[in-house]
Amino acid sequence: MIMVSGPDLMALSWYPADRLALGPVTFGGMVVRRGRHSVRVTCLDTSGRFDVWVGSSAGFRRALPEASDSDAAGVMWHLMDAGATRPVLGELVGRLLLWAWLDDSHERRRLGPGGTDAVVSGVRAFARGDMDALAGLLEVPIETPVTPASITRAAMVVDHPPLQVSDPVAHRTIADEVDYLHACIPTRWSLADELRIRHRRADLADMVMAAPTPDL
Repeated sequence: MIMVSGPDLMALSWYPADRLALGPVTFGGMVVRRGRHSVRVTCLDTSGRFDVWVGSSAGFRRALPEASDSDAAGVMWHLMDAGATRPVLGELVGRLLLWAWLDDSHERRRLGPGGTDAVVSGVRAFARGDMDALAGLLEVPIETPVTPASITRAAMVVDHPPLQVSDPVAHRTIADEVDYLHACIPTRWSLADELRIRHRRADLADMVMAAPTPDL
């Protein structure tokens, strides 16, 4: 699954790290760089294992790391750092509402015409950072101030799988709760991938990735 693509590693810095965070829901990641005649894949997992592979028409072979591979590994380490990639609460609300809208729009498209237009209207509201408009389309309220508990309640309203922790850990901090929600609510890149694959709208996927962080 492609998280984001661009001309070089620097392009990843155009996005806030929480939009591309690898942790805590994966075990690592890879950066793929395509040349004219070959593909270079830099792989890193959470245990620190670091591999580089070069592929061509003849197949893949392991290669020695270069400076660019170290740069790629640095980016991935950053994306696996919960402290560096922890989103604000408004971002979690936005992702939850967009997930609900795409799910609802998919159902509308199955039931009759107008589904594609419905997808566009919700994504455009998200792209403007207008969560009130997106919530209005879904006909759900946004509780303020936003808290992990209010996000958990909102998830119930939009039929997201339950976010309530069944066995709360003692001395659980706000950061712990945000990390838990971050792991459960679909990421921006997964929502963008859904738009790209299911709805065949790469333009809308790019809008989702580039949208401002919701300020609630």
